[in-house]
Amino acid sequence: MNKYEAHLVVIPEDGKDADLVRGFLMAPGVHAERVDLRAPAGGWLKAVSLAHQAWLQSMRRHPERRLLLVIDCDGNPGRLAEVTEGIPDELRDRVFVMGPLDSPEILCRETSQRTEGIGGSLAEACVANQPGLWQHPQLQHNAAELQRLADSVRAWLLGD
Repeated sequence: MNKYEAHLVVIPEDGKDADLVRGFLMAPGVHAERVDLRAPAGGWLKAVSLAHQAWLQSMRRHPERRLLLVIDCDGNPGRLAEVTEGIPDELRDRVFVMGPLDSPEILCRETSQRTEGIGGSLAEACVANQPGLWQHPQLQHNAAELQRLADSVRAWLLGD
C-alpha cells in the first residue's frame, strides 16, 4: 500500500472484529489492497490508545490516510461517540469508529453466520449501496458513521 495514496488503516479491538474486517475485504468489489488491517489491539481501550499513540500523528503527515477503529460497544451504544469525541477536531473527518452493539459473537448467534460471512454480507451491502445487514439491531446504531465513512472512501475502496 502506498501511504501517499488514499488508504484506510483499520484497528480491530479483538480477533473477532478482525475476522469481520477480513470477511469484508474478501468480498467482490472491495479494493482490499487499499486497506491496512492491523493486528487486534486486545481490547477497546487498547485500540483507542493505539490510535492516539501510533496513528493520529501520522495522519497529519499523510492526508490521504483514513483510520477506522472497530470496537465492541458491550451494550453501551454511547461508547462510539465517546471515543469519537476524543479525536482531535482537525482529524475527525478522517477517523471513524464502528462496531457491534454488544459483540461479534452475539451478532453471529443472532444472524446464524460466521464472522467472516457477516463481514462479506456487510461489504456486499456497501458495494450495492444498500442497507442490507447493516439494519440488524446489533449494527443499526452505526448508520450515521457508516454513511460518513462511505462518503469518504467509496470512490477508491468500493466498486469496479
